Order: sequence, then structure tokens, then C-alpha cells
Amino acid sequence: MQHEQHPRNNQLISTTALLISFVGVVGWFLGATPALAVSADILSESARPPEKILGGAINARTGCSNLHLDAHNDSGNLFLAMLDTGGGNNLGVYFSSDHGRTWAESYSANWGSSGSWIDIGGRVVGDYYYLTYAYSGYPGSARVRRFDALTGQFDLGFGGGGAWLEVFNAGTANVVELALASNHGDADTRLYLVSILSDGSLKFFWTDQDGGDGTLGWTEIDTGITNAADHLDVSFNPHQSVNTTGYLFASYRGTDDNIWIFRRMSWGNDATNLAPYFGDGVHVSAFGDHVVVVYTYSNSGASAVAYKISYNSGDTWLLGLIDPGAEGDAYQPDVTLRRGGGIVVAFQRDSAGDDLVFLRSRSYSGPDWSETTAATDVAMAIESEIELQALPEGGLGLVTLHTNSIPWFDQTPLIFRSSFELGDTVGWD
Repeated sequence: MQHEQHPRNNQLISTTALLISFVGVVGWFLGATPALAVSADILSESARPPEKILGGAINARTGCSNLHLDAHNDSGNLFLAMLDTGGGNNLGVYFSSDHGRTWAESYSANWGSSGSWIDIGGRVVGDYYYLTYAYSGYPGSARVRRFDALTGQFDLGFGGGGAWLEVFNAGTANVVELALASNHGDADTRLYLVSILSDGSLKFFWTDQDGGDGTLGWTEIDTGITNAADHLDVSFNPHQSVNTTGYLFASYRGTDDNIWIFRRMSWGNDATNLAPYFGDGVHVSAFGDHVVVVYTYSNSGASAVAYKISYNSGDTWLLGLIDPGAEGDAYQPDVTLRRGGGIVVAFQRDSAGDDLVFLRSRSYSGPDWSETTAATDVAMAIESEIELQALPEGGLGLVTLHTNSIPWFDQTPLIFRSSFELGDTVGWD
């Protein structure tokens, strides 16, 4: 088994070395002065985190799931799409213009007893937050709606006045899962929709920032994938070195019960078998030719969190460990590499006390990770999903589900920003 190597000095990092060499910050999430003990090319002792915004409930709905958080770069406005059962079979889109301190409901749709939502996804591009969804009444149809990024308002004029567009109808096959990605933060001109169908196929469509409602409609690209089962996640690769490298990645569980990564390049596609599937929480994120997939695995009976990383847009992959499960089962990981903030992984740990969310972070080039640090201070619903995103102002947005699966939002500081990779100390927090 090949473990992660430092891309600069090609020094082999074993699993043991990863466990004993993690260094970082103690108490910086709680506002304490950080005591840093890391390599000089990664952090400076003068670095200081921004103030942490204390977590709060987004709403009082219970039974929430399927979280999709994103931010508009120019305004910093936040959007969250999710499902809940507290008010029936409900889909809601929530908007915040004050960095997550308060939230307003922009959209709500409830099918009651007449049907159910199959899956949803959400992503910002251009001046809109796009929502994709599939519904049991039309199980082969993938549709999109959109919301103004500055005001949060639902665009009733989208789709020629119908307020929605159909991206595709699969006919006899049904939508199992779907997800959106975009190049917001890069050229900001492309919106991508990826979907798993009941026949095992992976559908891939793209359009421009108008969401198919302008001069460019939705265009399909054949993936050739026939072994997709579920657990879909999608990431665009901004700031890629050349346009022939992988620009879009989709992770999923295959019908063979392995974790696969699909890569779209300008000249074609490929797929790689990364690891056996063990449990929920398979996610992918990419930035500047770095691609990371996080997942859970069985470590001598304990649930642990590992990752596969590529430094060359998916040509080769190396193994690393986030949490071995020694202090309680670790599960439901999420990862973000977006907006130049380095690599950050969030996961839940089933400890003797409260079930909390923990973070580990590092620069893109690595190899040293921060110490494992609690990012939440309220007990979570056991083994509930986590939604992690890097925010435009440089921190992290974290949506978690607490007692009765009520959604909470935390904005958590990052220690360093993209300027770190460029050797510029002005942008350090």
C-alpha cells in the first residue's frame, strides 16, 4: 500500500509517521493565542485566527438532511439547501447576508403525502445560487431552479417564466442521486450537473452561468460509467495547471462496493478504484491540481477516517490517515480545498462524552497536519452528516445536525490562506 509522499522532497510518510508528526494549534478555535510548533514553511508564530462566530440554529425544523452550503464570492452571501421531515416532506433554501449570523427562508416546497424528494444539490455560479432536484412523481427527471445571489430571492422568471428548467429526462431509468459543481472563483462561467441513475450510469451535463436559460442550453458529455451506485459528490478543479488536466471530479460508491473517482479532462474521461467502501461520508474536493477524497474505513473494528490525495489532477493517488478511531469511532468526514485555504477535513467522533465535530487542516503541499481540534461545542445527532465549505472571507462554514437533526451553522477560522502558498505574509490571519 502506497502512503502519501511529500511532493517536494519525495519523503515517504508512513501511517505511523502521520500519527506522531501531526502538529498545530491548541485552542485557537476558542480564541486563545495560538502556540504554533510547525515547519517554518507552513505557519508563522505571528499568525492569528480571525474571531470565531458562535454557532446557532438555522431554523427549528427537525429531521433535516441532505445539506448543500455555498457562498457568493463578491458579496459573501450564503445559501443552504436541505430537506427536512419536521414540517412534512419539505425542501428549503435558506439565505444569509451577514456571514451566517442570521438566516431567512428563500424557498420552501412540500409535497405532503403525494410524493417525496429523491435528491437535491446546490451551487453558486455567476450571480445565482442554483438548486437541482429530482422528485418521485417524475423520477427520471433532473431539474434546476435558481436564486439571486445578492438578494436571495427565488427567480420566478427562470425557464421562460416557469421558474424551473429540466436538464434531462432519463426515461425508464430513475434518478438515484444528483449534484452540482461550478467554476465560481475561477472563470465563473460554467455550471455542471452529475447524476447517478438506477441503471448504474453516471450522467454528466454542463451549461454556462445562465443555467441553461440563456444562449447556451444544457449539453451532455458521455461518461462511459455503468457501475455507479450512490454516495455521489462532485468538485470542480480551479486553478488547474493546464487545460488538459482533470477539471471535474466525481466520487461515488460503485456497484462492486468500492469507492471510485471519475475524472473529466478536456480530451476524455477515466475512472479509478480508490478504496473499499465502509460507511457514509465519501466526499471529494480539488484546487490547483490537488484532489482529495475522504472516506471511512474499518481499523481493527473501529471506524476511522482516511483520505486519498493526488498532486497531479488524478494521475496518481497516495493514502493518508486523518483519525484512526482510537479515541472513539470517527465517521461522516467532509473535505474542502476551495478558495485557496489549504486542505481542511471535518469529521464526527463518537467519544465517551458529547459527539462533536473535529477539524484537521494543512497547506496544499503538506505534509504536516494540524492537531485534531473540536469545531463544535454542542452535542450532535449521532452519525449525522456534515457540510463543510471554505468561505470567501477566509474562514470555514460548517453546517451540522444537532439533537433531533436541527441544523446549526458555525463559522470557524482558518489559520492560513492562499497567500501562504505564494510566500506572501500580508494575507496571513
